[in-house]
Amino acid sequence: MNNVRFEDVAEEAHSSSSYNPESKSQILCDPKSSNSITTDESLPERRNTSVETGFSTFKRIWREKKIAQADFEIVAHWAVIGNVLAVLIFYGVMYTWCALVLDTQDPSKVAMPWGNNDTIVVLVTITFCTTFMLIVVCTGCCIWKRDHPLVKARGIVFVSGIGITALLVSVTQYSIVLTYFLPTLWEGRKHHLNTYLAMGEYITVTSTLALIVAREGIIFMIFIQTPYRGKISYNGHFAKVVGGMFILSLFSFMPYLLATVLDWEGRIYYTLFVLIPWEVAIGVLAYYTYRTRDVSSSFSDWKSNFRIGIVLAVGSNLIVFSMVIDFGAPEYGVLPGSWELFVFYFASMAKIAYTVLDLFALLAVISVSDMKIIGKLSPRATTLVQCQSTAVTTSVAVKQSRIPSHGNPSLMTTASVTSI
Repeated sequence: MNNVRFEDVAEEAHSSSSYNPESKSQILCDPKSSNSITTDESLPERRNTSVETGFSTFKRIWREKKIAQADFEIVAHWAVIGNVLAVLIFYGVMYTWCALVLDTQDPSKVAMPWGNNDTIVVLVTITFCTTFMLIVVCTGCCIWKRDHPLVKARGIVFVSGIGITALLVSVTQYSIVLTYFLPTLWEGRKHHLNTYLAMGEYITVTSTLALIVAREGIIFMIFIQTPYRGKISYNGHFAKVVGGMFILSLFSFMPYLLATVLDWEGRIYYTLFVLIPWEVAIGVLAYYTYRTRDVSSSFSDWKSNFRIGIVLAVGSNLIVFSMVIDFGAPEYGVLPGSWELFVFYFASMAKIAYTVLDLFALLAVISVSDMKIIGKLSPRATTLVQCQSTAVTTSVAVKQSRIPSHGNPSLMTTASVTSI
C-alpha cells in the first residue's frame, strides 16, 4: 500500500518549480517562463454566463468528467442542503415513529426479546444499519481513491480517523440501546443516564473535533502562519493535537466517572465537566476556520468545519444539559412511554451521519467518478499560486537584505517554499 499523505501534493508542486525572488515577476507575468504554471490543472476556469442550478451543474460536470472551483462551490452548496434534509427526514422519521410506538402502546406489550411487537427493535436496528453503511461507503470510497488529489489533500490519516471513530461509536451506541435502553423499556423502569452512554457520546464528539482541529491547524500553519517554514511534520502535529485533546478529555471525564463509581450524591451534574474539552476545541476550531477562510477549497474545508462545529457544539451541549436536567436525581427520570427515552440515541446517530456526509460524501462522488479537477480547485495549482503569491509580497524585503560579499551581492536569507 502506498504511503499517501496530503502534504505530498504541495511538495510535488514545490519540486517542480523552485523559488527565485528576482524572477518572480517574470514567473507571474510571463507565460513563456519555464517556472510558470502551464498544466491543465491551472488553466483559466470557464466562467458560467448563465445561471445554473445545482442539478444542471452536476449533470454537466458528470458528462464532462471535470470540475472547477466555481462548479464545486455550486454543487457543494446544494449538497449541503441535501445532506441536511436527508438527515433530518430520515432520523426524524425514525425517532418520531419510535416515540409514537412508545406513547401509544403499553410498554409491557413490547415483549422481551423479539416479542409480538418488535417495532422498537426494528427501528433502532434500521437506524444503526443505515448509519453504519453510510460511514463505510463514504469513507471507504475516499480510502479506495486515496491517490485522487482532493483525497490526498485531506489526508488519509484524517479520513481514516473520522471513519474508524464513527464506526466504533455507532456500534457502541447500538449495543448500549440493546443492552440498556430496551431492558429498561421492557421492565417498566425509569431511565437514567448510563455511564457507557455518556462515554459513547464523549468519544465521538472529542475524537471528531480533535481530528478536524488537527487538520485545520496544519492548513493554518502552512498557508497563514509560517509560509516559509522548511518542513511541517504532518503525523507529529496530528499526534500532538489529538493526544492533547484526549488527555484533557480524560481529566474532564474523570469527575463523573469517580462520582458514578463511588455513588456520590448528584453525580449526574459531574457530566458538565465533559463540556470543557469540547468548548476548548470549538474555540480553537473557530479561530482556525476564520483565519483559513480564504484558502482554496482544494485544501481547506472551513465551511464544513463551521457547520460541523455548530452541529457538534449545539447538539452535544443541548443533549448533555437535557440529560442533566431530566435525569438529575433519583426522583426524576423518563418513563418508558415518554418521547425523550430514545432522543439520545437518534441524536447521536444523526450527528455522526451528518458529519460524515458533510466531509466526505461529495468528495467520494468526485473521486470515484474520476473527475478531472481544473483551475483553483487543483491542490497542485493552488499550492503553486499560493507560494508564488506569497513570495511576491516578500521579494522586496528579500532584495533589501543583500550585502556585499567578495564584490558580489548575495542574499542573507533564503526563502524556501513550504512542503505540505
